[in-house]
Amino acid sequence: MKKKIHIKTIGGEETVKDEMQKDKLNEGKKVLPKSTDATKVKAIAIRRKSKRRKKLPSVTSIAMQNLFFSPTPLDEQRRTGRRLILKNSSPHLYIIKNFLSNAEIAHLDSKYITPNFSKFARSYTDDGSVGSDKTYNDNRTSTFMWLQKAGDTTLRNIERRAAEIVGLPSFNVEPFQIVAYKNGQEFKTHHDMGELMEDGTVQAGEPRRLVTFFVYLNTLPFGQGHTEFPSLNNLSITPERGMALMFPNILSDGMPDKLTIHKANPVVDPYIKFGMNIWITSSNLQDYIGINPTKNSNRNNKIKKKRKISTSKEDTTRKKEKKLGILESLNIIS
Repeated sequence: MKKKIHIKTIGGEETVKDEMQKDKLNEGKKVLPKSTDATKVKAIAIRRKSKRRKKLPSVTSIAMQNLFFSPTPLDEQRRTGRRLILKNSSPHLYIIKNFLSNAEIAHLDSKYITPNFSKFARSYTDDGSVGSDKTYNDNRTSTFMWLQKAGDTTLRNIERRAAEIVGLPSFNVEPFQIVAYKNGQEFKTHHDMGELMEDGTVQAGEPRRLVTFFVYLNTLPFGQGHTEFPSLNNLSITPERGMALMFPNILSDGMPDKLTIHKANPVVDPYIKFGMNIWITSSNLQDYIGINPTKNSNRNNKIKKKRKISTSKEDTTRKKEKKLGILESLNIIS
């Protein structure tokens, strides 16, 4: 038989018939620490939450931990059907031969590079943050163009491949950036995560670029346009068509890794270097899908339409003839 119990209230005494009713009364009630009211507890919780937001992003991917922060990295391994070859340990840098197929390179050439090469913009440097100030100087003299994120099936497949290798979602991949170097153009020592300061530290921008894939779109001879890492005994990577160079921009605690500073060495005539930057970030960038980062795209489309109307039959026949794209032409030179 259940006992009757009494609970004291502000207004006096209230009789409760059984323990079940007591449980119902206490349900949902929270016990506050002595001499601490609800407002103070709430304020403490808000302060703790804000501190967590300011923390650097931790490496949540097991794949990233195994690839970049394992004390015993594998000399070779396969991921997403591609062979990763370790070129340096601590930090762990890899090359991935045939990261892009010939068909994918031909697609980039015919749809993006050849039609737009004359409109490539002058490259600039910034702190890596969206909307940050752009600086044009002799440190970076190449030209470039942005590609629309997930702009077509081929771009989506490349995004997924890079993201799967490091174990992160494809939403975390920045829009691709195609760069070109010619006539002695170069990109002096820099860090992909943000601005490299005079004291050697890195001022990281947002979104944070955790991993870099630099994909070479054409082959160059030794000594032309090679990627060099000054802090890694001048480790040098010679461009090879379809090959990706992959390295982390961070340490295991999320801070920038100063050892992955690098530079793109000059290219001289008759050679031209084409590459594609793929940056895996700490943020979900799905809002970029459907946004065309190329300036004056509407204007260029109007010009193309006018030209199409005004072309003669002879010009139309000439356009239908198969022509080599820029990358295919460079492939013959190399």
